Order: sequence, then C-alpha cells, then structure tokens
Amino acid sequence: MPRIQAWLAPFTWEMVTAQNAVLCHAKGALHKPTSDGHSRTRELWLTHHTRAMPLEEAVDLCRRSPWLVTGYSGPIVCGRNTIPSTHGTQ
Repeated sequence: MPRIQAWLAPFTWEMVTAQNAVLCHAKGALHKPTSDGHSRTRELWLTHHTRAMPLEEAVDLCRRSPWLVTGYSGPIVCGRNTIPSTHGTQ
C-alpha cells in the first residue's frame, strides 16, 4: 500500500456533513451548519482533503477540526474509515 496517497479524497464535505448529522441524530444533538467552528472546519477540509499526503497527516487533518472541540466528529469517522486495517499483519 502506498505510504503517500489521497487518503481522504473520497470523503466530500457533503459526506462529512451527512455523517455528522447521523451522529448528532443518534445522540439527540442539534445538527446545524452554523455551529462554532463549522466554517473553519469546512475551509480546512476543502483545502486539504483531496491532497496526497502521508497517512499520519491525513489522521492529523481529521483531528485538527475545530468542531471536534464542540463534539463534531464527522472528520474522525471518515478518517477511521480510511485507515487500513493492520490487524493480523506484521
């Protein structure tokens, strides 16, 4: 598996936002694009998610979301779905 690739490119902003809506609904939380950090997170994601980068940088991009501080976890879920499984490998 290539060490540098566009790990997060499949995850459009619309997909990230939809994932957040599902997570908010499951927790009974309000989902609004006017939440604190929404515009900064959107800009960060749209600027960087399609770039080829090391896996560690892709994980860091998911963690750098300002929304994470207020409970937003769409980028984390996308990142988790991107990281290749290493279970059972050496």
